[in-house]
Amino acid sequence: MLKSADRNTPGNDWILALILTGIALAGRLLPHPANITPVAAAGILAFTLLDRSWLALMVPAVALLVSNLFLPFEHVGTMALINLGFFLPAFLGIPLKKVLAGGPYLQSGLKAGVTSAIIFYLLSNLGVFLWGGLYPFSLEGLLSCYTMALPFLLRSAAGDVFFVLTFLFLARSVLAYQSRVAGTGSQSV
Repeated sequence: MLKSADRNTPGNDWILALILTGIALAGRLLPHPANITPVAAAGILAFTLLDRSWLALMVPAVALLVSNLFLPFEHVGTMALINLGFFLPAFLGIPLKKVLAGGPYLQSGLKAGVTSAIIFYLLSNLGVFLWGGLYPFSLEGLLSCYTMALPFLLRSAAGDVFFVLTFLFLARSVLAYQSRVAGTGSQSV
């Protein structure tokens, strides 16, 4: 997706994937406010920018696998749902490719950030309900679990929207700069 004179250089996608993985990993391991990390946004941007879908999927997958080695262990089912809640939002980057070509930036970024937070909220709290032992295994317990987690949903939404919009702004800025540089370079020949 990167449109530069060096686009055909195979290393560009790898470098970008490593940078995004590093950002996601640091955001998960370094001290941060609860539920505010760049993990989902890094996966979304990877799908937005990278031509190779499998490489885009590696960004959140590697960040999660490595960071899980250093974080307190939860029940395996809870961890699986938490990781899935970080991993699935990456696919929200597919429709965002239009944003890089000049599509509606703010609306698309808001939609992706809020959707990402809702996906994480639904999956991670299902894990807490099923295996956390904090709520009775009933409809009332499930509703109580989701109700008690609403403040975390709001924090996740704020963080995801912030990171998605920031990453999209930076990506659009870099691509616009590359386009200008490529345009002036060809005129000077």
